[in-house]
Amino acid sequence: MQNSTTLEGGPLSWITSGKVDAVLNIKFPRDEEDDFALNAILGELADAITTAASASLPIPGQRELAKPPLTAPAPDEENEADDQPKIVIDIDLRYRDIEAAVPLFTSDLSYVNSALIRPIVAFMNARRTLVPIHCRVVKDLSDFDGAWTV
Repeated sequence: MQNSTTLEGGPLSWITSGKVDAVLNIKFPRDEEDDFALNAILGELADAITTAASASLPIPGQRELAKPPLTAPAPDEENEADDQPKIVIDIDLRYRDIEAAVPLFTSDLSYVNSALIRPIVAFMNARRTLVPIHCRVVKDLSDFDGAWTV
């Protein structure tokens, strides 16, 4: 954590000790011509799964669900029309056992926000806390035109 807290200002610079676990999954677009064999294998696998799942016989010893399982909301129609290849970066940061110190005078916070943040930082310092941060970055491949890599 010491190397990541060398920032000039902001809440990340308040962290004095702790650990961070970072998992970044980067998904690059594939050429459709090159992965015909992969698509054929995945298609056969999907067919085998659907035929096994379509069997109406329940699994012995497993009770039926009272309600159908939750599903993710359908994607927006605007996103489906966009056929540009994209690079997707899933970022999962987990700050563990962090300790922080809020500066007495900071321009990052107003007087009220400074009074509200101090009990939160005190709670985090008193207990072993886990602060998970999940985000996703989606960029068009054309944004990397002229880059040395990708």
